[in-house]
Amino acid sequence: MIAHFPEGRAVKTNIFNQFVTELFRLLSARSSHKLLFSKTVALIGTVVLVWYSIVRVVQGTDLLGMSSSIADVSNWALWEYHTNSPTVSIPRSSTYHWLSDHEILYFHDLVPRQKREQLVDANNRMIQHIKFEGGTAAIYSEVTRQSCDLSRLSDALHKSKAELYRSKFSTSGRSLLWEGLDSTYVFSLDKMRLYSSGRSIGHVYWAEGGDHFVQLDNTDENGTIAHIYHLFPTRSVGVRNLMCDYSYCKVLAITSDLRMYLYDGSFRSSSGSAGTIIVTDLNSDEPSSEFLRMVFPGHALVAETDSLPAEHLLAWLTYRTEGMSVPILGRLLPSFKLPQRTISTIWISKLDGTDLREVGRLSSDGNVVGNVRQIRLVPGAARLSFVHENTLYTVPLK
Repeated sequence: MIAHFPEGRAVKTNIFNQFVTELFRLLSARSSHKLLFSKTVALIGTVVLVWYSIVRVVQGTDLLGMSSSIADVSNWALWEYHTNSPTVSIPRSSTYHWLSDHEILYFHDLVPRQKREQLVDANNRMIQHIKFEGGTAAIYSEVTRQSCDLSRLSDALHKSKAELYRSKFSTSGRSLLWEGLDSTYVFSLDKMRLYSSGRSIGHVYWAEGGDHFVQLDNTDENGTIAHIYHLFPTRSVGVRNLMCDYSYCKVLAITSDLRMYLYDGSFRSSSGSAGTIIVTDLNSDEPSSEFLRMVFPGHALVAETDSLPAEHLLAWLTYRTEGMSVPILGRLLPSFKLPQRTISTIWISKLDGTDLREVGRLSSDGNVVGNVRQIRLVPGAARLSFVHENTLYTVPLK
């Protein structure tokens, strides 16, 4: 059950009523010296709980309240968060891409592979999940609310055995990049033609403008190797040894001048969740890097990112669990439980992490993630889209 922020005061009133009921039961018990002490402590606890229930209001903008629904995505093949790994996203199928400010490329009817992949979740448990390939590509128009299939692209997806959850669309909006079973592929919507870059050796990412893409190979013992390719025709134009292992980093963006932005979120601090944005210049034969600290309020985990490098814009989706624990009250009032909620928050910033501001947030009961997923910046930088349950929403950024 979703608890939206306008209902926050009602939720807190229920917490307070629950506490008062349990407190009344305790105070009605037969008196003794030990019980008198317990009553005193409980009264002190009342002040704390009144503060929690009435004064403490979750700050932030109601994400759904300022968003507009634009599509029912129940038949779109979109990856989800695995129910057994609440802090780690495990892709199950595919994603979607904005072709323009009103057209969306998506996929449906993907084919599951027979071989399942073993993954380790956040609690170090082994999870089996099905990988998908092939499928049918389609374009959805926000204006007409209609979809049409793309047969040539769909044939290319089947031919290459595409893993679409890691597919990337060029910022020019005209080429799709994905990793196949044995090669990296590019499909040009203008030419309606499939290109191959040869052996797939790592994840692939577009550079701004769509003239180059970068493939990161993390198998070398000396560090991550960046292979730079140019289109069209597809050819290698450079290899860079980054001299560090960036396999644990998220690639945020690659600009048209081949500056690569990565995010390392492994650092934690007492004041909040902190990470590092790593800026690497891929033009040099010996790339140098700049390290910039990035801090989110609270102990939030960065789940997703998206970028519009031409607009120097980054979008972030974070999750954090919020609640309060008072051990002594738990011993005195054993039937009283303070609820936890998970806060999903969308932020935007510049590529270097500066000018961070909150777009909106959504609260859900318990330690559950995935109520907000698949964030995308819409071309033009005026809106951002996200999936909530089986609906695609957009929220204004200005």
